[in-house]
Amino acid sequence: MYELNKELKLLLLSHHEDLLRLSRAKAKAERLGLLEKVITTFIQSDALHKEQDIDNVSHAFSTLATESQKWVDTYVLQEQKSKTAVQAFLDSKLSSLKFLQQQPPKKSPVEAIHVGMLKGILNTLFKYDIIMNQNGDNSNIQEWITKVSTAYLHMCPIQGLSFLIQHLVHIRHISTWAIPLIQLNYNNFTQIAHGNNYTMLLALVFDKEVVWTEDDYLAVLDQMDMVTTCSGMMESASIEDVLSFSKQVMDIILVPLERRASFRNLSRRLSQITTQLAQLVYDKAGDTEEVDQGKLDDMMKEMIYTFADIERVPVGWSSLPNVPFMALSMKALWEVTCSLLSINSETTSQYLPHLLEHPPDTSAFQKSLNENQTQGFFLMSCLVNIATCIPPGVDDISQLDRMALACVTVISHALFMTAFVNEALRDIYYKDVRDGFGVVCSNHAFVTSLLFRWTVHHISLMEGMSIYLFRSLPLHRWVILRDDLVLLNSLFTNDETKGRQIQFAKYIVENLNFEYRNDSRDDNLAKSQPWAKRKLPFLGYDIHEDIAFMLLDACHKFQPLLTETGKKSNGGMEMVGAVVSSAVNTYMPLAEQVLLFKLPNAANTSLSKHQAFIRDFMKWAWKMVLRIKLYDCPVSSRAADIEKSINLPFLRLILNSNTSEESTLHASLLVYVSFMLTTTSRHFLRFESGNGWMKLLVILRRGKPDAVIHALCEMIPSFVYMHGDDFFNDESLSDLLIHMTQLKTDPGLVNAAKDVVKTKHDVPYYGTCGINLVIGSTIWQSKFIDDVSQLMEEGGAGFSYLDLVLHSWLKTLLRKPDWMWDTYCVAMVDCVCKIAFSLGNRVAYKMFIEEHKRMEATKNQNQANSQRITRFFNSVISGDGFPSLLVGEWSVLNIKANTFYKTPGIEKQQFWFAFEVLLMETVEEQAQREEIAKAIGVQMEKLLPPADNTITTTTDMNANANTTTTTTPVASPTTTSSTTTTTTTTTTNLDIAPIHKALNIPHKKPLEFFSIYRWAQHILVLPLDHPLLILYLQVFFTLYYESTSISTSENKTQQLVYGYTFFNKKPELISKLRDTIANIQTHYGQKMANLGHGSQAQADAYSLQQTYYSMWLWLGQTDILKSDFKPTTLPQHYSVPRLLGCYNTTKQPWHDFQLFWMDLVDMDDLEHSFLEYPWESSEKFQRVATPDDISSNLDTISLFRTQRYTPHQSTVVNLPSLDTALPAAKRNR
Repeated sequence: MYELNKELKLLLLSHHEDLLRLSRAKAKAERLGLLEKVITTFIQSDALHKEQDIDNVSHAFSTLATESQKWVDTYVLQEQKSKTAVQAFLDSKLSSLKFLQQQPPKKSPVEAIHVGMLKGILNTLFKYDIIMNQNGDNSNIQEWITKVSTAYLHMCPIQGLSFLIQHLVHIRHISTWAIPLIQLNYNNFTQIAHGNNYTMLLALVFDKEVVWTEDDYLAVLDQMDMVTTCSGMMESASIEDVLSFSKQVMDIILVPLERRASFRNLSRRLSQITTQLAQLVYDKAGDTEEVDQGKLDDMMKEMIYTFADIERVPVGWSSLPNVPFMALSMKALWEVTCSLLSINSETTSQYLPHLLEHPPDTSAFQKSLNENQTQGFFLMSCLVNIATCIPPGVDDISQLDRMALACVTVISHALFMTAFVNEALRDIYYKDVRDGFGVVCSNHAFVTSLLFRWTVHHISLMEGMSIYLFRSLPLHRWVILRDDLVLLNSLFTNDETKGRQIQFAKYIVENLNFEYRNDSRDDNLAKSQPWAKRKLPFLGYDIHEDIAFMLLDACHKFQPLLTETGKKSNGGMEMVGAVVSSAVNTYMPLAEQVLLFKLPNAANTSLSKHQAFIRDFMKWAWKMVLRIKLYDCPVSSRAADIEKSINLPFLRLILNSNTSEESTLHASLLVYVSFMLTTTSRHFLRFESGNGWMKLLVILRRGKPDAVIHALCEMIPSFVYMHGDDFFNDESLSDLLIHMTQLKTDPGLVNAAKDVVKTKHDVPYYGTCGINLVIGSTIWQSKFIDDVSQLMEEGGAGFSYLDLVLHSWLKTLLRKPDWMWDTYCVAMVDCVCKIAFSLGNRVAYKMFIEEHKRMEATKNQNQANSQRITRFFNSVISGDGFPSLLVGEWSVLNIKANTFYKTPGIEKQQFWFAFEVLLMETVEEQAQREEIAKAIGVQMEKLLPPADNTITTTTDMNANANTTTTTTPVASPTTTSSTTTTTTTTTTNLDIAPIHKALNIPHKKPLEFFSIYRWAQHILVLPLDHPLLILYLQVFFTLYYESTSISTSENKTQQLVYGYTFFNKKPELISKLRDTIANIQTHYGQKMANLGHGSQAQADAYSLQQTYYSMWLWLGQTDILKSDFKPTTLPQHYSVPRLLGCYNTTKQPWHDFQLFWMDLVDMDDLEHSFLEYPWESSEKFQRVATPDDISSNLDTISLFRTQRYTPHQSTVVNLPSLDTALPAAKRNR
């Protein structure tokens, strides 16, 4: 180190002496003031004192104070003079540094001389800083040091920094003034080549001789910004250089963790920097394959072991969660794990079966946690991070990694024993460890099996904590094993099982994943459903089957079907019970292979509570079985053994016996499981011979109706695929449907369907009858079979399963006597009509024609053969009654108001069915409408004037008026009132009733039943946004503007519009209709405002709104009804092309379906809604995978308390500019 500057030394010595003299003078003045107060107080305390004495004392001390202040003023001037001398000396020296003007300065011998001069100056300043700090004020010295050091660092940044640090480490409280001088950051160190200099300076900062306070260290660390600096140096370096450099840096900064252990904040900060540097190294190593894993492991282990030594580093555990454990090799990770758990890595077995039987002793680990409970949370978090940094799949047989498997197992066991078994620690750590297990099990699902095994082993100790633990685990990702099922079964069937244990077992079963995988398919086609590959269930087929039998075993435990020894056997129940008992338990291991637990026997439970418990358990077992994919499982030999004993007497016994609900629920569950797992449900011939219909009836009436829905949805497509319509041709299907619609507990299976398919809509796709779920599911399957089988040709020729199923369902439903009076039956027919229409199939219309013919024939035959019955019911059935399929609402409780076929019915819900029926009736009555048209034409011909070529028609909409009003509509209709009127003279007020009555035609239809009335009546009750509403209105207006040809007096043919004459005496119906159309138009106007601008949905709503507006205008424009009116003269907003279509006398939509305004019906949406609806049993064949809600958490981020470095604005203070160091004169130049 350079010698002191002698000249500066003398100046500083003089300045120091002046400061001392000034300090002594100030102290003397203060003492004089204090002495005066003391003497004055003493004199005043004497009762005999005189005021003159006090005045004398004050005068004396005033004289002394004046003298003392003179000396203070003198010393102040001397101190200022010496300070100015030092400042002038420094300015003169800095002014001589001409090369500082060069950027950058050139190296020369002269520069070396000046550097030496500056070092001498700084040596002198630092020496007197220490002296003055002990004896007086050193603020001037620190200011001069900063000034000279700034110039020095601009000349030689690295060497100057080393020189300054060597001085600063011996000075305390540098955080208030010297921080800008420590430029140990990215300003000077940008490459790995600077690494040696950087580490050398780091060693100076963290040397044991440093006298800094904790605040000094923290300020220096902020100034150094080590993470950013090291990151920049590593960016373009090789991995070897990075490892070498990082090892040197960590060796330096790990030492103060122990040496400065009393500085807690400093220790935490250094630990944080260390883990961040380790992350930088790992990121760098991840970008290359040429990394020396051994060196990386050694560096990481040294850091981890330092943190783990809590006796030497009290806050070390708090940094463990932030260590990037994924940088370690598996061997090093195993060693670290064993070290943290205080077990021997060499002697601890890595063989999983041995580990499970003889887990390592972690008592030392638990003792350490007990002694350091606050820091223990971080250690537990660290162990969770170690487990999650191991890639998933370590338990996969194809890529088994014993060491990784053992590592995860040992950690899981240690955490479990600490947080849930150790009575001294579990109240402290149970919550954090529970959350940690959620992360571990998300990454390693097999840990759930281990936790279940350990929980069952300690179930008597854990009790309610068992459910608490498993509520946080992702059970939907748990692939449960058969060994787990054995333990689960023990919780159900153990004689001394407590209620909480059963509750725990039920929770496990409820939360297992019985659904399908979205990413895999079964390459083996199912024998019962061979038309396409199915999705694989998340749990294996064997697990599904075993769980079903396990539940049956539990039911047998609580409500056995066996009769007691010595009692009279109850039919076939005893034999069935024996078979059940043996078949259910065949898959279970022997008792000695399972660890059973003897628990206190709860024998004091009252009988009523016990029965309620059994009933609830049976219902719960049913609920679980319905979630199991039994139909996907292969045929079961165990189920076949049971089914041999389920004969017809046994089934009748279940149906007709008055046994308890618990027994019938158990028996029906037994029937269902055996039925679904045997060929009885897979092949129609076996179904017929195996009492399949009776079994379905037992399940329906004694079990769960939703089970019948599920079974039929699975079976019917299989039966149809292999046996055509044989299943539908069986009369037993009609009987079963009757039982389903008339089920007392759930008519129409409405509630059962809601349980099967959860929907967000108040009215699901299948409507108001739950049986429609079966219909829709089977139709979906038939459509899917057609798509994958490609049996039909492009032109539509060929065989179609869809046509077969649609026809078969309609045939079955129409086969029921008086089906049109059954609300649920009509709802089922409506469902078929809706689906058929959505898929572009016209089978319903064709079958309704045949059904109407059958009804007409039946009516004629009955009238011919049963005159007495007809006379007997004359008050009910009128002579001109019409057998319509559309009867509307009807009740036997009010026969007078709901006479059979006497008044037309209005269907207020099943509008798809009504559309097809009304369309059919419109076609059927065509001939009668033509007869009415002829009769009207004859009357009108008689009324024509001889020279008049124009037919003037009656257009009175207000009844019995001889003038009509022509309405000029407004843009937004709300009422039917007109704004301007014109008068047209009419020649007659035509009444259609006498004309109809005068007709003499066979099978004359009552006037009220004519379709134009029924279309209008249904339009009034249709929902505003119903897809068919536009088609209802199209048919109505086609009938309303229907015309016929008449001859004039000049033997010319003229078209006469007569359809509107049906409403001459019913103007109120037209008024209601026009108001309804106005409301519809307003509805779509509001809908347009709520839809996105420019969207297709908005464009469709606009088209409908404009069409409805045109219809509203049509009803208000009476000129349209005139024979000589030309629609082409109307403006564009009248939708003239559509109006012309309604005027067409040769092409009408009921004759040609292609003439319907299908451009206004979103057929794509109708088809998509049907195909995408979650029909029962359709999910396994869905080809579009839904997003997987399960996201793998492969990160080491724990749910525990962790310290994370959050990037923030740089804390580095830059070196002052050179201008601040140069004298003012030089700066001005």
